[in-house]
Amino acid sequence: MKTGKIYPRTGDAQTVYLKSIVTRSAIEVGDFTIVKKKAKV
Repeated sequence: MKTGKIYPRTGDAQTVYLKSIVTRSAIEVGDFTIVKKKAKV
């Protein structure tokens, strides 16, 4: 993973690498942990 890269796939703005956006030291996130925004039901 490139340092500071937020989006793992080009054109997919709903999935992010958490390590690039979580800034609190009390929260541990792995290098390749991703999350995808769920659609509202």
